[in-house]
Amino acid sequence: MNPQIDPNDPSTWPVADCVSADKFLGSFTHDCTPGLTGEQKAWPVADCEPADVFLQPSLVVELTVRPDAGGEEVALGMAELLHALSAREEALGGSGLVFDRRASRHEKGRVRVVLYPKTETGSRKRLRELADLIARDGNPMVPSTVVGERGSFLDCHAVAA
Repeated sequence: MNPQIDPNDPSTWPVADCVSADKFLGSFTHDCTPGLTGEQKAWPVADCEPADVFLQPSLVVELTVRPDAGGEEVALGMAELLHALSAREEALGGSGLVFDRRASRHEKGRVRVVLYPKTETGSRKRLRELADLIARDGNPMVPSTVVGERGSFLDCHAVAA
């Protein structure tokens, strides 16, 4: 595991950015690599701009923040929830979940988190199962320290998109 990635801290989780290289943006005219052959020197150079590569499937988790919960308490609760969800996705045969910071939102006492599977093969079924587990009453999937009387959040709903 990368030492810079903390599974308990969503702000350290990787977010993949790139754009397809199917756009021709110019040609290479200055030789800064003398080891290239003549043919290689004639190859075009494509510039890349960051963009989201995540398309489908995803797990969207919506939470209602407890009115008296502080920012630190909410952050810790969110980290615990994301760790539990990722661990459960791994237990179902996946390789964990990636947090999408750009698609996730926090507004007026509600938090919306978008998660993508690291492994796409079979992920639709795993994410549907995660969403179903979250929907169950008395579910140990969502820790009581996150959702409930002792938790940072009043309720939690999930949809596999």
